Amino acid sequence: MRRTLGSGGKSCMKVMIPHYLADYLWPRLRPFDPDLDLLTVTAEGEYEGSLDDVEVLFRFYPDSRFPKVWGAELLRRILRDAPRLRWIHSGKAGVEDILIPELVQSDVILTNGAGAPRRAIAETVLAFILADAKALPQHFRAQQARRWEHYDHLELPGLTVAVLGLGKIGMEIAGLCRAMGMRVIGTKRNVSGGPPPGVDQLFPADRQEECVAEADYVVVAAALTPETRGMVGRSTFAAMKRGAALVNVSRGALVDEPSLIEALRSGQIRAAYLDVFVREPLPPDSPFFDLPNVVITPHNSPYSQNLLDHMVGVFVENFRRYRAGEPLVNVVDKRAGY
Repeated sequence: MRRTLGSGGKSCMKVMIPHYLADYLWPRLRPFDPDLDLLTVTAEGEYEGSLDDVEVLFRFYPDSRFPKVWGAELLRRILRDAPRLRWIHSGKAGVEDILIPELVQSDVILTNGAGAPRRAIAETVLAFILADAKALPQHFRAQQARRWEHYDHLELPGLTVAVLGLGKIGMEIAGLCRAMGMRVIGTKRNVSGGPPPGVDQLFPADRQEECVAEADYVVVAAALTPETRGMVGRSTFAAMKRGAALVNVSRGALVDEPSLIEALRSGQIRAAYLDVFVREPLPPDSPFFDLPNVVITPHNSPYSQNLLDHMVGVFVENFRRYRAGEPLVNVVDKRAGY
């Protein structure tokens, strides 16, 4: 068995961190432990030194600079060779790639970066909705073809957005849409407390089709778990208005992509704005590239000038809490997957 959480700031410790963050993290962590020992690991999983006294692991390789990022194989070795390991922090919200049985069954605490880039993601959703309402894709295509054409525009007040997954990111999306005068509805796993502030109507997750039937825009913002994989599929698209649009800024695997392509081709739904896909990078022969009613961004919604501060900030705050023996934030239920 691992030791219980909380070191109370009584002794220094070894923390394993991404190599590229060493200079960034050192001055931010030292105030909480002046004798801190950092062990760096590359995205490929290379490191020097013993794992015997590693107590904390921080894993965060967020962009295309790191095409290959270490995964289950190295994590198994770390869990095996680091007997003092007590806490792992994943910089990203999704932890599906590291939830191996050895971690799930251990008493190592797992936290994540859920909600850290929520403003950037919510702004991307709002940009998608505004671009759609003002027909910007059509205007851009007309410009490229040197045509002067008028298109119908919409005003947002009076339109309804359904947010599937009213967690931290979902609530940020809801807040921006509400500020624009939209009616906000959505789904949540636990609805016992009623609609959160700013949400007009709340549905349990098993009433998803009823929720999307009222929406002009359906935004996918739920966490990816075994239960939510493929949750937006043929029945969802059949329930949506024919004039509705889908926005996905969560995980590609939440959406049944063949059913989505079919719904877009048939006109069952009007458009899709997609930042995430089952396979990333999206291969050049993907049908999504050929659909005129699809806008694609390359899993770019979390990115802004503040991304590093947002994502690493969660770890730094949790490190402060850890050394002070305080409860950590963003603790993952390893069996639930989020």
